[in-house]
Amino acid sequence: MLDEILELDAYVSEPESLCPRLQPKLLTDDFSSVPKLRGLNQILTLIARDFLFSSYAETVFFNDGLISDEGIMAAKILLNRWCGFDIKKDTEDKQKAVSFVSETVDRWFETHPEADHFLKRFWQFHFCEHMERNKKEYTGYNETEKNKRADLAWKECESGYYLRYNSASAYGAESITYENVIADALNTGRLRTRYCAIKMPEGKRPVRDISELYDQIFECVKGTNKNIKLRMLKNIIAFRLWQQDHPGGQKEVLLQKLRLFGWYGRDDTDGKREAWYSDRIRWDGRPVMYCTGDGSDFVKFGIDGIYLDRFGFTLIDEDEIDGYRDDHWILKDRGHGKDNLLEIINN
Repeated sequence: MLDEILELDAYVSEPESLCPRLQPKLLTDDFSSVPKLRGLNQILTLIARDFLFSSYAETVFFNDGLISDEGIMAAKILLNRWCGFDIKKDTEDKQKAVSFVSETVDRWFETHPEADHFLKRFWQFHFCEHMERNKKEYTGYNETEKNKRADLAWKECESGYYLRYNSASAYGAESITYENVIADALNTGRLRTRYCAIKMPEGKRPVRDISELYDQIFECVKGTNKNIKLRMLKNIIAFRLWQQDHPGGQKEVLLQKLRLFGWYGRDDTDGKREAWYSDRIRWDGRPVMYCTGDGSDFVKFGIDGIYLDRFGFTLIDEDEIDGYRDDHWILKDRGHGKDNLLEIINN
């Protein structure tokens, strides 16, 4: 999440990866009887940002900082293609009527060739993996029959979500449409690679890697697993990232489970509190993190203000690193999963 370009790459390449960043069980509610795409707007927004702020799209679709109707049309077509939705005839006619829209969308897919129909291929592949894990439920299915079942299940999913995402009821309360996704993308801006700077305490001890950093910034209950420590560190960084989405630096933010769990590399169907929260990580006797509510899709969480003041956890760009190098630990994002640890680049 610190490196959004690295994160994007995971959503536009290797749709049949067995270790994806896009978590299939959480996304689909483990392929429940009612097909779901939970939290996908977070990923769609990232993709839209990469397209809209590419040099060629900016040249064609923006005038005095404002996007044209053709730019919005192009972004919708691109998002439908990434999803693998069967674009309806009226949309195809509009696309052909403005040839540079099609050319600009094609150019993005030339840059990311595996992104075309990514979600459909991802969804069907992991549906087959789901059937393999649940052989008793799918007794007697050979590979051909599995693929047919996956195709039918995807069409059922597509039939509902195509209409929802392409809805003309844009900006409706709590709705997820391409209009909303594009608006969020334009508001957030181009993808960024950032670093996290953590204040060093006086008399700091040498730190060789991230595992030794935990003892400097956390007070952990004895026996706390290192994976919990890493998740909590990522939670704090995610909090700082999401704080920037809200003017005024509010004290609580909305948990984006699909992106956060993807950064963990943890595919948890329910996303319940124990999967991302721990009161075993403390500072000055208090839990570092707190949360309000425990809904399946919407949860607010915050980080202790005194703790944040103590260590900063400041997000910086690459050209700011030298100003923090001497009195901060600077963390670099190495990718998703527990094996891709955050790297201290000035240890």
